[in-house]
Order: sequence, then C-alpha cells, then structure tokens
Amino acid sequence: MKKDYKKLGGWLLGFLIFRAIGILVGFNLLNEAFGAHSMIERASVYYGFGYKMTYYFLILDAVIVIAGNIAIIVLMFKKNKVALGWIKKILVSITMIDFAISVGAMLYLSSLTSDSVFSLSDILSVIGVLVGLALWYQYLVKSRRVAVYFDENYVEEVETVEVSID
Repeated sequence: MKKDYKKLGGWLLGFLIFRAIGILVGFNLLNEAFGAHSMIERASVYYGFGYKMTYYFLILDAVIVIAGNIAIIVLMFKKNKVALGWIKKILVSITMIDFAISVGAMLYLSSLTSDSVFSLSDILSVIGVLVGLALWYQYLVKSRRVAVYFDENYVEEVETVEVSID
C-alpha cells in the first residue's frame, strides 16, 4: 500500500489537532482569567502591583498562544516551504513565550507565599512543554510526510520498466 504524503494525514494531522486543542485551551484560560478578574483586583490590593501584572501577562500569554496556533493552522494549508519555515518559527516562538511567562508567573506567585518550592506537577508541566516542542520540531524537520506535503514541486517518482521486443 502506497502512502499519499501530499494529503494531510498521519502525525501531521495529529500536529494540526494539537494546534486546535491549543486554541481551545487558550480560550479556556481567557475565560477563567476574566472570570477571576474581581478576585485579582482584590488580591492585588494585598499583594501589590506585581500580582496584577502577572495576571495581565498570563492573559497576554493566552492571546499569543491562540493567535500563534491559528497562524500555524492557516499556514498548514499553504503547502509550501516558506509556510513550513514560518510554522517552525511560530511554534518555537509561542512555546518559548509561553514557557517564559508561565515560569515567571510561577516564580513570582511562589515568592508571595511561604511555600516557594514548585510542586511536582508544576515541574512536570514545564518539562512537558519543552519536550513537546523538541518532539514536534524534530518531526517537522525530519519527517518525509512533512517534506513532501510542503514541497509544491514534489513529483511522485514512477518506476519505469524497459521492455524489449525481440
């Protein structure tokens, strides 16, 4: 059975689904953030301006993740090498921004309490983000399906058989 790598399928389809899930998670975070707005306002009086800024940075983080994942999904249907290059750049950018804001927020918020040690789930979450980036990036770089899917000039090689008539 011959695979058609010019169609969206396999792990490339999985990558697209994960980007869509990222958009949903981002909207969920925004929903929770706006729902907690009054609590943040009251807590910022006690904890200070930095607490409120952390809240706004987390909202910015969610917006960046949503916008980046939407851009990746749109670019996936461009099917050219330039689009693939942008997909890789956006993937790395949104992951690093998300990582920096999340770790910064965790560090700041843990400094407000007497318990300044991260929980195991916090540490695993941060490690998971970096491992996920490493795996997906390597997939985008090394996968034959990705290379064929985003190569607009790719032509399927056809075996030729020489027949001689004696």
